[in-house]
Amino acid sequence: MDIIVTALTPRIAAYCCSVEGIVLEAYKDNAKPPVWTWAGGISTKSGFDVLQYKDKPQSLETCLRATVDLMRKQYYPAVHRAFAEHDLTEIQLAAALSFQWHFGAIGTADWVEHWCAGKRDKSRASFMNWTDRGNALERAKIERAMFFDGKWPADLRALVYSGVARPSYRPIGPKRVDVLPLLTKIILGA
Repeated sequence: MDIIVTALTPRIAAYCCSVEGIVLEAYKDNAKPPVWTWAGGISTKSGFDVLQYKDKPQSLETCLRATVDLMRKQYYPAVHRAFAEHDLTEIQLAAALSFQWHFGAIGTADWVEHWCAGKRDKSRASFMNWTDRGNALERAKIERAMFFDGKWPADLRALVYSGVARPSYRPIGPKRVDVLPLLTKIILGA
């Protein structure tokens, strides 16, 4: 049985990093037009100056600290508001936070409204309406299983990109890395 949580945990952050990836220097994402992004998906749209890391790779710890800071300041509060009167388990919070990170729509998502109203079956079904026009179908299936069935993915390692290709500034050199120990240090001070 998963425990009720009210704050970001290392495991929640590890899951989010496992689906977002970590890039050690500023890069251009896949949006049309591309958006400058850094670390765990921190974009210029978030108000963060990611261009300070153009051609200046940072340590994995620096990238994770910035990613956790953004999760705490911009993404977790929206999730907390959306589920204000309802307790979430750690795994539910991980799925909801990842959903907010990906879509930025936790406050308006119909699946959240249904879940908060006690309509669990309707919530589960409407969760799949959020698949980024089919692009995030596998991610949606995983997060639906997390939120409704309590099933963590077997692998929480993050893809860490060592650099970018120039002149395109697309991430290169991905390697699966267990970021949980570093996130534990960052979040819990352990």
